[in-house]
Amino acid sequence: MAQKVKIKCRKCNQGYLSSRVRRASLVKIFLFWLPIKRFECNRCNEKSYVWLKGEPKLSVSESK
Repeated sequence: MAQKVKIKCRKCNQGYLSSRVRRASLVKIFLFWLPIKRFECNRCNEKSYVWLKGEPKLSVSESK
């Protein structure tokens, strides 16, 4: 059984990206083949896209 990896927030460095958020329509349409998911930080509520292929490797923070 695979372990869940906790992904730290890149903005506040204290919270974790725990809750999934719907991806934007353009991302779903044009980048459907990429294993990226969108998460929300449980502390600062910043939304980030995370590259999920095996183990999370990349997190890109969005500006509000």
